[in-house]
Amino acid sequence: MLDLKRAKVNLEEALATLAEEIRNLPTLVTLQAQKSSLESRLAFTAEELSATSQKLAAANTELDIVSKQIKALSPALQQIGEEVQAATEEYERYQKEIADAEDLIFADFCRKIGLANIREYEKRESSLNEQYNTQKLAYEKQIALIQAQ
Repeated sequence: MLDLKRAKVNLEEALATLAEEIRNLPTLVTLQAQKSSLESRLAFTAEELSATSQKLAAANTELDIVSKQIKALSPALQQIGEEVQAATEEYERYQKEIADAEDLIFADFCRKIGLANIREYEKRESSLNEQYNTQKLAYEKQIALIQAQ
């Protein structure tokens, strides 16, 4: 009889355990699905890491090549820069010579009109011409509006 009671208790405990497992079965299935999903994501991420590593290696190789090309071209670029600087200085020297010649040629004219040099005269005339054109355009617009009425 004692054996039967123990067997009954053992069976009741087993039944309670099975009932608990049955209640936890949906959670277990969900956890297994999540595990499977995470394993898939991990595999995808590992593949993506590998591809990115390969791209990085290729980019580093290309960067090294471009760096070597830049290093090789640097002396030529420096020489060109020096040539451009020399040409700019020569251009500025010619501009100054031209300005000096203009000042000499137009000195009497500039003195008569009360200006320091011909460039001031050209600047003033350009400004006046611009004002004239602006006013002319405004008058033409007004005329067009009046004619349209």
